[in-house]
Amino acid sequence: MNTNSIARLAETLSALAPLVGVSGTTGTRIDYAAEATAEQRTAAEAALAAFDWSDTAQAAWERQKRRDAAVALLNSSEPTMVAVRALATVVKRRVSVLLVALGQAPLTTTQLIELWADCIADGEVDETIPANGS
Repeated sequence: MNTNSIARLAETLSALAPLVGVSGTTGTRIDYAAEATAEQRTAAEAALAAFDWSDTAQAAWERQKRRDAAVALLNSSEPTMVAVRALATVVKRRVSVLLVALGQAPLTTTQLIELWADCIADGEVDETIPANGS
């Protein structure tokens, strides 16, 4: 059992039944909220039985969490993020001109957001680039 997977398991189970908590290192304990119905408990127990404890599943879940956070940040109305999106729009337009000149399809906004979110989720952000662009 991957003990880092408890948060993922708790998220999975709480979508099926009201919980007080989930714990365990050698076995798993599900503490249901008083309002959990028998059907909800059965669904949660089935999800627990089918739960993938592998490191691969955990890594995929953690990546998706980072990606979801990146998308939320990119869609934020924070002034800094509005400026970042404006810069990204300029870059997208310039890259699209080059792509079309090379006989390829221009980059869509959706493709840019997907690439951007994947870059963040995969930890591929170059933090050595100075903010002043030098």
